[in-house]
Amino acid sequence: MKTRERLSAAVLLPTLFFLLAACGSVTTSTQPAPSVAVTHTPTATTPASGMTLPPQSATQPSLAPTATPKTQPPTPTPIRANPIPATPSPTSTNTNSGGNGGTSTSASQAAQSVLTFINQERAGAGLPALVMSNALIQSAHKHNLAMLAAGQLSHQLPGEADLGTRITAQGVKWNMVAENIGYGFGGATQTAVSLNQSMFAEKPPNDGHRQNILSGNTLIGIDVIVNPQNSQVWLTEDFARLAA
Repeated sequence: MKTRERLSAAVLLPTLFFLLAACGSVTTSTQPAPSVAVTHTPTATTPASGMTLPPQSATQPSLAPTATPKTQPPTPTPIRANPIPATPSPTSTNTNSGGNGGTSTSASQAAQSVLTFINQERAGAGLPALVMSNALIQSAHKHNLAMLAAGQLSHQLPGEADLGTRITAQGVKWNMVAENIGYGFGGATQTAVSLNQSMFAEKPPNDGHRQNILSGNTLIGIDVIVNPQNSQVWLTEDFARLAA
């Protein structure tokens, strides 16, 4: 059994709020090395009254990402896409599952494993644990389904609302939001956790995903979808902090 990891550098891109780049990693266990693509949206504060996101442009998932992630054909090589500006509001399909296109049990276990990993890293940094939000899970799930259907890694697909609007639609009143997304191949839990390990291993200044994980947000919605046709695992993590 061999383990292989790859990390690709990303770029920090400023925007009305700010854009951060992401990284990907590949890990293999009993299956061929999964190809991992990750991207995130950085946290941004906005007045509680004007919950809007700055215009976003499509980032291309590549080793040198741009302002917004595009998808790449799944390959055993890690891909990267840039995050979109954060906008808050918690949503979810159900607290334990991250929605799925494959086995609901494995997707649910994967989401819980990701939450455990994230909160362990936050505890190590002296930060409080994030609380799983059903509203954010719903928001993440809908976006995950959209990426699966389009076969594209992006924070905002054609015809889709931006992150802030998506989260607000779930009834969340926020003052900060963020999003991490990625995909890979292999087991649901192994791939989802591997993606987060890759995110957390990022180094400044290209550490947008890591900053989201260690941000001042208090809620999270994690959705993991497994495409039963090719074992492709899609991951969306929506973060939010409620408005006072």
